[in-house]
Amino acid sequence: MQLPNGGERIAHLKERLRGWIQAELDLTIAEMCERLAKLGAEIKIPALWHQLNKWGLSLKKTLHASEQEREDVKQARSKWRREQPSRAAASWYSSTKRGQQPA
Repeated sequence: MQLPNGGERIAHLKERLRGWIQAELDLTIAEMCERLAKLGAEIKIPALWHQLNKWGLSLKKTLHASEQEREDVKQARSKWRREQPSRAAASWYSSTKRGQQPA
């Protein structure tokens, strides 16, 4: 008897997978495989990735961390920038040999 392929084994769990992805943006495919195994649907990482891709379910991470939009993080970043040396000073420093006055 031939076993069903990965997609056929988890087809009935598509909406559950979609829910996991939407609820936990940092969820990895390996973690999803572990959860599926606990539900009795064992599937390898490449097979799950292929099936998610086929279903149009994306696990792509953003290039912009969502935390950057929080007000406390914005304030901390602004404070950090204000406390950094000026660019003019940094430019002068890098143009000298290890910060020493040119001869």
